[in-house]
Amino acid sequence: MKHNNIFKRFSLLSFPEWLLLVFPFFSVLGPTYVNLLLIISSIYFIYFLVRFKAYNYLRLNWVYLYLIFFLYVICTSFFATNYIHALQNSFSQIRFLLFSLFIYLCVANVKNFDLVIKTWSFFILFVAFDTLIQFYFGYDIFGKESPGHPNRLSGPFGKELIVGAFISIMSVPLLSYFY
Repeated sequence: MKHNNIFKRFSLLSFPEWLLLVFPFFSVLGPTYVNLLLIISSIYFIYFLVRFKAYNYLRLNWVYLYLIFFLYVICTSFFATNYIHALQNSFSQIRFLLFSLFIYLCVANVKNFDLVIKTWSFFILFVAFDTLIQFYFGYDIFGKESPGHPNRLSGPFGKELIVGAFISIMSVPLLSYFY
Protein backbone atom coordinates (compact mmCIF):
# COMPACT_ATOMS: atom_id res chain seq x y z
CA MET A 1 0.00 0.00 0.00
CA LYS A 2 2.79 2.42 0.89
CA HIS A 3 4.59 1.53 -2.35
CA ASN A 4 1.67 2.78 -4.44
CA ASN A 5 1.59 6.03 -2.46
CA ILE A 6 5.26 6.75 -3.27
CA PHE A 7 4.77 6.08 -6.98
CA LYS A 8 1.64 8.22 -6.96
CA ARG A 9 3.61 11.12 -5.44
CA PHE A 10 6.30 10.78 -8.13
CA SER A 11 3.64 10.80 -10.85
CA LEU A 12 2.24 14.10 -9.50
CA LEU A 13 5.53 15.99 -9.89
CA SER A 14 5.60 18.89 -12.31
CA PHE A 15 8.30 19.30 -14.97
CA PRO A 16 10.43 21.73 -12.92
CA GLU A 17 10.16 19.44 -9.91
CA TRP A 18 11.42 16.54 -12.02
CA LEU A 19 14.37 18.62 -13.16
CA LEU A 20 15.24 19.39 -9.55
CA LEU A 21 14.76 15.76 -8.58
CA VAL A 22 17.13 14.33 -11.21
CA PHE A 23 19.93 16.87 -10.68
CA PRO A 24 22.07 14.61 -8.42
CA PHE A 25 21.56 11.65 -10.77
CA PHE A 26 22.68 13.71 -13.76
CA SER A 27 25.75 14.93 -11.90
CA VAL A 28 26.85 11.32 -11.37
CA LEU A 29 26.36 10.55 -15.06
CA GLY A 30 28.83 13.26 -16.06
CA PRO A 31 29.29 16.84 -17.22
CA THR A 32 27.41 16.31 -20.48
CA TYR A 33 24.24 15.47 -18.60
CA VAL A 34 24.72 18.33 -16.16
CA ASN A 35 25.10 20.76 -19.06
CA LEU A 36 22.00 19.27 -20.68
CA LEU A 37 20.08 19.82 -17.45
CA LEU A 38 21.39 23.39 -17.23
CA ILE A 39 20.25 24.11 -20.78
CA ILE A 40 16.81 22.57 -20.29
CA SER A 41 16.25 24.44 -17.02
CA SER A 42 17.47 27.70 -18.59
CA ILE A 43 15.08 27.31 -21.51
CA TYR A 44 12.24 26.54 -19.09
CA PHE A 45 13.03 29.62 -17.01
CA ILE A 46 13.12 31.86 -20.08
CA TYR A 47 9.82 30.34 -21.24
CA PHE A 48 8.29 30.98 -17.79
CA LEU A 49 9.67 34.52 -17.74
CA VAL A 50 8.19 35.43 -21.13
CA ARG A 51 4.95 33.45 -20.81
CA PHE A 52 3.93 34.80 -17.41
CA LYS A 53 5.74 38.15 -17.66
CA ALA A 54 7.47 37.41 -14.37
CA TYR A 55 10.21 39.99 -14.78
CA ASN A 56 10.33 40.59 -11.04
CA TYR A 57 12.72 37.62 -10.85
CA LEU A 58 15.28 39.74 -12.69
CA ARG A 59 15.04 42.59 -10.17
CA LEU A 60 16.70 40.73 -7.31
CA ASN A 61 19.86 42.26 -5.82
CA TRP A 62 21.99 39.16 -6.35
CA VAL A 63 21.01 39.09 -10.04
CA TYR A 64 22.47 42.56 -10.44
CA LEU A 65 25.67 41.42 -8.74
CA TYR A 66 25.90 38.41 -11.03
CA LEU A 67 25.36 40.59 -14.10
CA ILE A 68 28.20 42.87 -12.98
CA PHE A 69 30.39 39.78 -12.59
CA PHE A 70 29.24 38.54 -16.01
CA LEU A 71 30.21 41.84 -17.65
CA TYR A 72 33.58 41.70 -15.89
CA VAL A 73 34.24 38.20 -17.23
CA ILE A 74 33.32 39.31 -20.75
CA CYS A 75 35.60 42.36 -20.54
CA THR A 76 38.57 40.34 -19.24
CA SER A 77 38.17 37.79 -22.02
CA PHE A 78 39.22 40.47 -24.54
CA PHE A 79 42.67 40.48 -22.92
CA ALA A 80 43.19 36.73 -23.32
CA THR A 81 45.55 35.25 -25.88
CA ASN A 82 42.74 33.47 -27.67
CA TYR A 83 40.03 36.04 -27.03
CA ILE A 84 37.43 34.35 -29.29
CA HIS A 85 37.59 31.15 -27.24
CA ALA A 86 37.61 33.13 -23.99
CA LEU A 87 34.60 35.15 -25.13
CA GLN A 88 32.69 31.95 -25.94
CA ASN A 89 33.42 30.59 -22.48
CA SER A 90 32.39 33.90 -20.92
CA PHE A 91 29.01 33.90 -22.63
CA SER A 92 28.37 30.32 -21.57
CA GLN A 93 28.47 31.44 -17.92
CA ILE A 94 24.99 32.94 -18.24
CA ARG A 95 23.56 29.42 -17.90
CA PHE A 96 24.54 29.43 -14.22
CA LEU A 97 22.53 32.60 -13.63
CA LEU A 98 19.56 31.11 -15.42
CA PHE A 99 19.88 27.85 -13.46
CA SER A 100 20.04 29.78 -10.20
CA LEU A 101 16.92 31.70 -11.16
CA PHE A 102 15.27 28.41 -12.16
CA ILE A 103 16.01 27.00 -8.69
CA TYR A 104 14.72 30.21 -7.10
CA LEU A 105 11.54 29.90 -9.15
CA CYS A 106 11.11 26.20 -8.38
CA VAL A 107 11.73 26.37 -4.65
CA ALA A 108 9.10 29.07 -4.34
CA ASN A 109 6.54 26.99 -6.26
CA VAL A 110 7.42 23.40 -5.39
CA LYS A 111 4.51 21.59 -3.82
CA ASN A 112 6.41 18.36 -3.36
CA PHE A 113 9.62 19.85 -2.01
CA ASP A 114 9.84 17.28 0.78
CA LEU A 115 9.85 14.49 -1.82
CA VAL A 116 12.70 16.19 -3.68
CA ILE A 117 14.65 16.62 -0.43
CA LYS A 118 14.07 13.01 0.61
CA THR A 119 15.17 11.74 -2.81
CA TRP A 120 18.33 13.87 -2.73
CA SER A 121 19.05 12.65 0.82
CA PHE A 122 18.61 9.02 -0.21
CA PHE A 123 20.88 9.50 -3.21
CA ILE A 124 23.63 11.21 -1.20
CA LEU A 125 23.46 8.49 1.44
CA PHE A 126 23.69 5.87 -1.31
CA VAL A 127 26.80 7.54 -2.78
CA ALA A 128 28.37 7.78 0.70
CA PHE A 129 27.56 4.12 1.43
CA ASP A 130 28.98 3.07 -1.96
CA THR A 131 32.17 5.00 -1.22
CA LEU A 132 32.51 3.40 2.22
CA ILE A 133 32.12 -0.05 0.65
CA GLN A 134 34.84 0.90 -1.84
CA PHE A 135 37.09 2.11 0.99
CA TYR A 136 36.79 -1.07 3.05
CA PHE A 137 36.68 -3.71 0.29
CA GLY A 138 38.49 -2.05 -2.63
CA TYR A 139 35.42 -2.38 -4.87
CA ASP A 140 32.19 -0.43 -4.86
CA ILE A 141 28.65 -1.83 -5.09
CA PHE A 142 28.86 -1.94 -8.88
CA GLY A 143 32.14 -3.88 -8.83
CA LYS A 144 34.37 -0.97 -9.86
CA GLU A 145 37.81 -0.86 -8.36
CA SER A 146 39.14 2.34 -6.86
CA PRO A 147 41.24 4.01 -9.59
CA GLY A 148 44.58 5.68 -9.11
CA HIS A 149 45.81 6.75 -5.72
CA PRO A 150 44.85 4.36 -2.89
CA ASN A 151 43.79 7.24 -0.60
CA ARG A 152 41.37 8.67 -3.18
CA LEU A 153 38.01 7.06 -3.80
CA SER A 154 35.67 7.41 -6.75
CA GLY A 155 32.46 5.75 -5.58
CA PRO A 156 29.94 5.55 -8.43
CA PHE A 157 31.81 8.19 -10.47
CA GLY A 158 34.13 5.71 -12.20
CA LYS A 159 37.56 7.20 -12.88
CA GLU A 160 36.66 10.68 -11.68
CA LEU A 161 37.83 11.30 -8.11
CA ILE A 162 35.11 13.78 -7.18
CA VAL A 163 32.98 11.92 -4.66
CA GLY A 164 33.98 14.19 -1.77
CA ALA A 165 33.17 17.33 -3.72
CA PHE A 166 29.85 15.85 -4.82
CA ILE A 167 28.79 14.95 -1.28
CA SER A 168 29.86 18.29 0.17
CA ILE A 169 28.21 20.37 -2.57
CA MET A 170 24.97 18.40 -2.61
CA SER A 171 24.80 18.37 1.19
CA VAL A 172 24.71 22.17 1.51
CA PRO A 173 21.06 22.57 0.42
CA LEU A 174 20.05 19.53 2.46
CA LEU A 175 21.77 20.69 5.63
CA SER A 176 20.29 24.17 5.28
CA TYR A 177 16.84 22.63 4.75
CA PHE A 178 17.10 20.41 7.81
CA TYR A 179 18.59 23.20 9.91
